[in-house]
Amino acid sequence: MLPDLPILKRELWEIWLQYLQRQTHANMGVFQQVGRYTSHEGDRLSVIRGDGTVEESEFQRASSEMVMKLDDIANSTPQDRVALLDKIARDMGNQISMHLFEGLNKTLDEAGQIVDGQGRPFDHETILAVIESIQIDFNEFGQHAPLSIVYAPGMTEKVREAFRALENDPSIKARYDELISRKKVEWRDREAARKLVG
Repeated sequence: MLPDLPILKRELWEIWLQYLQRQTHANMGVFQQVGRYTSHEGDRLSVIRGDGTVEESEFQRASSEMVMKLDDIANSTPQDRVALLDKIARDMGNQISMHLFEGLNKTLDEAGQIVDGQGRPFDHETILAVIESIQIDFNEFGQHAPLSIVYAPGMTEKVREAFRALENDPSIKARYDELISRKKVEWRDREAARKLVG
């Protein structure tokens, strides 16, 4: 009879679990840049916003499964198991991202921060309208924090054209520069108010 080796099995389980968690996070697209928080109990989450409002939400389920036949377990290689875990991580990452996008869309809609193109094609005007609607932070050198844009894969060329117009068309670039300058003034005002209060 072969030994059971429970300590080794537990260590291997921990290694695979940590790998799965890392890969799931890596498969969350733009949300992998967001900090993570582990909730050890409860079924709700409360977010207290800067203006004092509280938003409550329920946890969302994300699940996936892995099926291995008993006969396959003995013959599976570590690469086979990694491939199965990678599939689970993609499924979980996609589900979590979709839940986060749904929550984000709901919050932005309630805050009135949805930019509706009203059927117009995506262009530089869309980007300027979005920048107008958001708060931007700057560092001590006057550079704004990096901005991210998330779009459907089929929109890549339209997005590139819009950014080329922002960079290359002098009148559009001047409007963009003026908008960023206003955002910098707004940031300075926020910082000054924060320092006075704090």
